[in-house]
Amino acid sequence: MPAATLPLRYWCRCERTPAPSAPRGILALTPGEALEWVREGVRDVVAELAAEEFDRAWSWLGDHWRRTEADRRSLRAGLPYALRLGGPEALWTWTVHPVQPLPLLDRRLATTTRRIAQKVEG
Repeated sequence: MPAATLPLRYWCRCERTPAPSAPRGILALTPGEALEWVREGVRDVVAELAAEEFDRAWSWLGDHWRRTEADRRSLRAGLPYALRLGGPEALWTWTVHPVQPLPLLDRRLATTTRRIAQKVEG
């Protein structure tokens, strides 16, 4: 009997340097969800970017379908994704890593794990 394969998920993270707070992150179920999370983050900071980075971000946001389809295929193939944009006072880095998280035993364990992660990040 073949071994069961864990489903592929996508660990998304956004770091700002210098860091005013802990990095943000989510565990996305699909490559599309992961890349949409990155797009939302870029939209949040686009006004704070340097002029040339603003143009690059705007182009990246506008070329959504063609570019993200290639990025989705890469993520499904197990390759990580990264986008780095800078402004006069900060640098933002979004990363997406394909992962195979272990299933949690029960709801209490999931809640405990979430609390521990929040304490570590904050």
